[in-house]
Amino acid sequence: MGAMADESNKPKRKRRWLRYAPRTMLVVVLVLSVWFVYVMAKQRRETELMNTLPAAAIAVRDGNAVTEALEQDEPTIVHSGIPKLEAASEGLFSTLFVLVNPLDMPVEYLGYWDVQGAPAGEIFPFASMQTRKRADGQWQDASLSWCGTGLGQMVVKPGHAGRFTALLPLSESDCTIGIQCSWTENGIAHSKTIWSPTIIAR
Repeated sequence: MGAMADESNKPKRKRRWLRYAPRTMLVVVLVLSVWFVYVMAKQRRETELMNTLPAAAIAVRDGNAVTEALEQDEPTIVHSGIPKLEAASEGLFSTLFVLVNPLDMPVEYLGYWDVQGAPAGEIFPFASMQTRKRADGQWQDASLSWCGTGLGQMVVKPGHAGRFTALLPLSESDCTIGIQCSWTENGIAHSKTIWSPTIIAR
């Protein structure tokens, strides 16, 4: 009799499993969907945080100075373009720079992410500026207008570089641009303001 009871229970158990199978599949599909969305969002966020290119690709347009910066032992800012006077910028000159990471580890800096329409290789760092009158040679901190929206820690991958533009008052003074960079090398944390070459006022 016991054997017959066990046999009679088997169809019920099977039917019970079939009853829950669609719910189980639905849970699996939902979990996989959430995971996929998370991975895609993570990849998009990483792209936004970087938007850099291999330094060799940047050097094709911006010259050998970018390639030479790869030989340095810390992040380097290269001046890569002739300043151009912006008609509507009250005497400010649009000047091109490249931030190069020659290290074997990522370099972080404060900057803007998710700038719509930005071409690959273009970054938007939160930069400092110093100016000096050619007569006295004393460097003075100068303010730059920045907005806090979209500001966060950005990344330059090893061997990568990013172009950026700064508006400089070259009609009045020499200028240099600085970016606060941080990285960890051999377990030691480094944080340093990297300054561009001096741009001489005309």
